[in-house]
Amino acid sequence: MAISFDPLLYVSPDLKSRKLELAEELMLKHKLKDLYLICKNENSGMPEVMKSEMLDMKYYRNRDIVVSGITDNYDSALEYLAVYAYENLVPEGNGQDPRQ
Repeated sequence: MAISFDPLLYVSPDLKSRKLELAEELMLKHKLKDLYLICKNENSGMPEVMKSEMLDMKYYRNRDIVVSGITDNYDSALEYLAVYAYENLVPEGNGQDPRQ
């Protein structure tokens, strides 16, 4: 398994001070608990949320993972997905804030 990071890596506000440390630990395959990773799906290219513990599963051992975000809770991960969907999938000009 190879882990790489999106150049515009999102990190939730509570983890910002640990951004480099967390990225390094993920790359060294250290077990991180209670984190949510936002990864690009290898088939669709769309982001999906997974618990960091899932990296230990057999399925992911032979896969390359592209991490787009690291959050400390599920709500932050969902907010990232809402903003992503709004910016990339919703037609221009609907005037709604995805966080509302």
